[in-house]
Amino acid sequence: MYFFADYRQYEIIQNPQTVDLLVSLAYSSAVDGVMDDPFPIGMGLWVPLPTSSPTIGPQSQPCPSFAGFQLQQANPPEIPKDLQPGSDGLVDFDELTLDQMRSCIATLINTLPSVADMKKHLEQKVKAGKRKAKLQDIDPDVLPAAWSILRWYKLFSAIQADLQNII
Repeated sequence: MYFFADYRQYEIIQNPQTVDLLVSLAYSSAVDGVMDDPFPIGMGLWVPLPTSSPTIGPQSQPCPSFAGFQLQQANPPEIPKDLQPGSDGLVDFDELTLDQMRSCIATLINTLPSVADMKKHLEQKVKAGKRKAKLQDIDPDVLPAAWSILRWYKLFSAIQADLQNII
């Protein structure tokens, strides 16, 4: 896990435009309802319960008809699960429906500071004997799950790019 945190911070400092683009793509695909597998399942994310879906994707648009035939949606909308948040108000991400996961990912990304602010924070000079700045220190109100989403999507995008280069 230490390697991934250092890699994420390195990428923010060295390639802020790329990180900003990837974060924007992740947010847009989640909001538009087109983000697909793999989701960050099994990462132990505890997130706020999505109250309403900000997605405007395929589920909310009527299916068009061509030549008198009505097209069907491939997957009917999922029925939201009735989850009970814990005393901290959080639920297990793995228990959410796909639409709730997308909504939650968009909400978490929205809580992150801008990539420019992250870069500025990470590049702060450190006094002798003090530890280097960490992303989580920039805003203590940002949930750990939001930082994990940033790490997950950055890593997932890098793996996808490597696989496309191989194929």
